[in-house]
Amino acid sequence: MSAYYQKTAQEVVNEFSTDLQKGLSSSQAKDRIATFGANVLAQKRQETLFNIFLRQFTSPLIYILIFAAALVLTLGAKIDALVILAVITFNAVIGTIQEGKARNSLARLK
Repeated sequence: MSAYYQKTAQEVVNEFSTDLQKGLSSSQAKDRIATFGANVLAQKRQETLFNIFLRQFTSPLIYILIFAAALVLTLGAKIDALVILAVITFNAVIGTIQEGKARNSLARLK
């Protein structure tokens, strides 16, 4: 069985037992909705902003920066360690905001 985009319109119409000009009858449409369900996009469970924020810390570069902050802290440079951690946190906040905006735009497009 080949994909429908590789078939002619008439072949698809014949396979689905319908009419090219009229489409499905009301009873055929109801039967197919009952059999296959409504023709809607699947909805994924939305990720919370907190989970998006936590995911910002899963980059290998962030791991290196956290390690660097810990190393600098053990060497006694508390200010430098705090600056590194502040930059990491600022990056996570900005990433969360941007991803939240992108998610909202995508939701509006749907």
